[in-house]
Amino acid sequence: MIDWKDPRVEHAWEFLQVDPHDLNSIRGELTGVVLEDCSLSFGHETETRASAKIKVVESDYIEDSWIRIVDTIPGTDYKSEIGTFVVSGITGDSVSAGLHSIEYELQSVLWTLKEDFCGNHWTIGKGAYALTALESVAKVCEKTFRAKAGALNYRYGSSKAYDLGESYLSIMKDICTVSGNYLSVDGHGRITAEPYIAPASRGVRWELDATSERSVILDDGIERSTTLYDMESRAIVIYSGDNREIVAQADVRPSSRASPQRRGYTRAKVYSISDLQPQTQAAAQALADSYAANNGYTISYTMTTMYFPCSCGEIVMYTDLDGIRRKCMIKNIDSVNLSELTQKLTLKEV
Repeated sequence: MIDWKDPRVEHAWEFLQVDPHDLNSIRGELTGVVLEDCSLSFGHETETRASAKIKVVESDYIEDSWIRIVDTIPGTDYKSEIGTFVVSGITGDSVSAGLHSIEYELQSVLWTLKEDFCGNHWTIGKGAYALTALESVAKVCEKTFRAKAGALNYRYGSSKAYDLGESYLSIMKDICTVSGNYLSVDGHGRITAEPYIAPASRGVRWELDATSERSVILDDGIERSTTLYDMESRAIVIYSGDNREIVAQADVRPSSRASPQRRGYTRAKVYSISDLQPQTQAAAQALADSYAANNGYTISYTMTTMYFPCSCGEIVMYTDLDGIRRKCMIKNIDSVNLSELTQKLTLKEV
């Protein structure tokens, strides 16, 4: 078992060139990668979940290949596909001291769906299943889809038609919202769906202790932030479907720090939904009441740590400098430095 708190752990990074039409086909290894100028970022709530930037010198990049980054620990059987990325652009192309260097911008496969738009009114029929609908969208976009264990196969009670010009990513995200799934992408480059579990109900995966002598937290420059002032006072639910429109609204409790009784103003949020069971005013009102009751603010902590193979959405037990233990979800992993083996984590209290 690898001790991720041990600074002597060595990593070997592979950069593989992948055939975009066959994720199992490796065209070759990318050479000339400058680790000091490579970084990765991941976000649990960001639109496309992952991105990266790499710099190569005198490289043998094969045009149109995707790039897969693989982490291995020499002397062990540890091997992890960190991500498979689309080359979305070039930010630097220069020659210095006779050496040709290029910086590539990399994006996850979800980015390709964000940039692809439906040329007609994409429709999901009444009685259709969510996982089948997700697979259909992926197939049209020539992408690979994988339903993870336990993914919820919601059945539509009414038909759903999307607007002309809707992005395929927004269609897939809406299907996941309706079905109670979470849309993401795995390290192999496959689009995935898994059941959404409230962070407070997830088990703890990691321990981060700022007071420990063997802490993976590298400094005490930990930043704290809150979304209290972004919290909504009112939830407005609008259902449109089957030539009907139902509207309902609900306010937070008067004792809430977001209530107009305390703030002196109202901040509302509109929830446009595509499926409602049953299609009644009472059902819409119950949904609005639920949104208002579950509305809250978050407290986040940002810190630099040693690199360890955590993932966005995982739960950590964070012990702050005062010794207070806080259950948090990893919201963002930014500035993953492959040379210095550091990363910047944003934790959200749950």
